[in-house]
Amino acid sequence: MSDTADIDRIGDLPLPRERRRLVGHGPAEAHISEGFDLGRLHHAWLIDGPRGIGKATLAFRAARYVLSSRPKPPGRTLDLDLSDPVFRLVEGLAHPDFMLVRRAINPDTDKVRETISVDDVRRLSHVFGETAALGGWRVCVVDSVDDMTTAASNALLKLLEEPPRQTVFFLVTHQHARVLATIRSRCRRLTLKPLGRDDLQDVLAELLPQSAPADRADAALRANGSVRAALELIDEDRLVAVRKIEQALSQVLDVKSAHQFAEQMARKGADADFDAFIKVLRERIAQAVTSGVRAGVPLSALSRLAEFDVELAHDAQVTDVFNLDKKSFVLSALRRWARAGLPNANST
Repeated sequence: MSDTADIDRIGDLPLPRERRRLVGHGPAEAHISEGFDLGRLHHAWLIDGPRGIGKATLAFRAARYVLSSRPKPPGRTLDLDLSDPVFRLVEGLAHPDFMLVRRAINPDTDKVRETISVDDVRRLSHVFGETAALGGWRVCVVDSVDDMTTAASNALLKLLEEPPRQTVFFLVTHQHARVLATIRSRCRRLTLKPLGRDDLQDVLAELLPQSAPADRADAALRANGSVRAALELIDEDRLVAVRKIEQALSQVLDVKSAHQFAEQMARKGADADFDAFIKVLRERIAQAVTSGVRAGVPLSALSRLAEFDVELAHDAQVTDVFNLDKKSFVLSALRRWARAGLPNANST
């Protein structure tokens, strides 16, 4: 399954299975390591939380910890001696008792499938139906359960209902509530929270030591606790674009300025800027709703904001699918933001 393993790579940065450290999730690591060390490891773990905060990294660290036959270092962490051969085996997806389930390549189109198929899951039955190759534990990481078809979810459920001996599943999900209820009921849930700003800057300094500290701090401030979001932001051009978007949403734009801004967001080859505009605006709407609730803003006004967010997401999808005019979309969004009657909203 190595042909599917790099689909989430950002540039030359390490994938979750290649990471040596995990920052900010000590309690979750302690739950897993303690269960294993005491011989009470649950057979299935559902690791949930927002995207990009380290869920897959935790799953791979847990997999290596369970698969390693060497004595574990003291402390309730999943740290291992870096010389342990299990590192390279799991990193290269070459460990005979480890399986990674995720979206596969469609051989007809040579593109990544949108879902995890039932066949992808059924392969586990063949592998786990045999004795462990190295005589110890077997581990499966599913990244993510959200991508499974209904048939694939049902096939996984059968494995969880009658788990093979000395086999553990680490299931990653970004949307816990959408996971099949019967799967949830058979898993021990580990909820990871977004990273704090200091932890996020620590990770960015490790991964991008050449980046400017001010840019790392700025990216950490805007990333909502997500390492992935921060890494995507820290590119200098992206940060410039996001700052420009936030400035446009925080001041009154005259008609000429609004059209100039919309043209920048909609120009050819600026898909990343257009996507960033939608993301930042939706974040502003969410923040406005939260602030409005605390300030006692009438529910009718908050409902209009919620409707705006839903319609914004829908219109963005329609604009993308049918290749509609992005400038018109941006101008319309700015006008609606202004009509929301919020402080600093634009007028076009």
